[in-house]
Amino acid sequence: MKLTRNTKLCKSTGGENIEVIFRSLTITEMHVIDKINSSFHKAEIAFELGYISGGKPNFLVQQEIGRDVIMISTVEMNNETLFSLTVDEYRSSIDNDMMLTLIQHVLNILPGTSIEYLFSLTHLDIIELAAMCEKISNKKIFNNGQSQSQSHEIKQEEGFFAEDDGKSLQDKMKEMEKF
Repeated sequence: MKLTRNTKLCKSTGGENIEVIFRSLTITEMHVIDKINSSFHKAEIAFELGYISGGKPNFLVQQEIGRDVIMISTVEMNNETLFSLTVDEYRSSIDNDMMLTLIQHVLNILPGTSIEYLFSLTHLDIIELAAMCEKISNKKIFNNGQSQSQSHEIKQEEGFFAEDDGKSLQDKMKEMEKF
C-alpha cells in the first residue's frame, strides 16, 4: 500500500470500542468498487481496501466503515460547489508549493521522468535534481540571490571575446592566427 500526499487517513471506533485506521481509496480502487452492484459488497470491499490497522470489527461496523471509506474517497466529486472549491484550492497550493514548482521545472527539462518517481523523492533530492536540470538546460530555476549573480558575472569575464565588436568569427580567427 502506497500513500500519497493527498491520502486521507481516518480513525473510527466501532460499537465494540475497537479502533480502526483506514484511508481513502485510489482511482483504480474506486473504479473496481463502482463496478460492483451490491451496496453490501461495495462496502465490504471498500473496508478491505481502505483498512490499515486496528482490530477487526463485526460485519455491521465493517459495513459502516466501508461506506465511510467510499464517502471520503469521493466527497469532492459528488458536490459541484465542493469540487470547484477543491480545484481552486489545489491550483493555489500548486502555485505556492516550491517542491511542485521544482517538479514542474524538472519535468519540462527531463520530460521522460516519471512523476510518480519524483513524488517519491525527498525535498533535498528534488532540489539536487532541479540544480542538475539548471546546469543541463543552462536555464535559471533557482532565484537565490548572490551566488547566481556572482557566477553570472564570472561567466561574462571568462568569455574568450569579452564584447561584441561587430567582427565575424572568421575575422576574429584570422586575427588570432597573427597572434
